[in-house]
Amino acid sequence: MTLAFLGEVDDADALHDGLQAAADLHPPFRLRLAGGGTFGPRTTWAGVAGDVDVLRSLAQHVQDACDLEPRTYRPHLTVGRLDPRLLDGYEGPEFRVDELQLVQSVLGKRAVHTVLRAYPLYQA
Repeated sequence: MTLAFLGEVDDADALHDGLQAAADLHPPFRLRLAGGGTFGPRTTWAGVAGDVDVLRSLAQHVQDACDLEPRTYRPHLTVGRLDPRLLDGYEGPEFRVDELQLVQSVLGKRAVHTVLRAYPLYQA
């Protein structure tokens, strides 16, 4: 799930302290995929249920840490090009979110996503 889109970043190392601080504010939480929809005619997304308020708070802290303009966060997982009716009434299994990841995406014929660094969420 994307919490914030950063675009081109010259120095990812400059983001580390802020992202770790954002992760330190949130204990692990639980989510599940539920339902879905589309962006335009071709891109399908899965909705999110569970501790969504915690996810929204984490997204806000990530936006703040990266000095991004405030945007309303709409929790979802982009699935790709598939018939959105396949997600009608879908309720996936619950999963634990216990880290935040900084991911580099290189788009092309096949997108390549590389985790640059992981930030564990707060552990009491």
